[in-house]
Amino acid sequence: MDDARIAVGVADAAKRLGIGNAKTRQLIREGHLRSFQIGDRRLIEVDELRRFVAERRTAEASNGK
Repeated sequence: MDDARIAVGVADAAKRLGIGNAKTRQLIREGHLRSFQIGDRRLIEVDELRRFVAERRTAEASNGK
């Protein structure tokens, strides 16, 4: 995986998050994970992946988990 990229495809995003492609697409559809499209490719910014994880950590911490 090339860490210099600023955006990754769904498969790479899923791999980085440790979840499946279908779950990643679901998160995009539901608006939990922001993405954009260039041609036929759906891309997610690496900073968006970091935001998503940080948001989940914060929510979990505030719920006492």
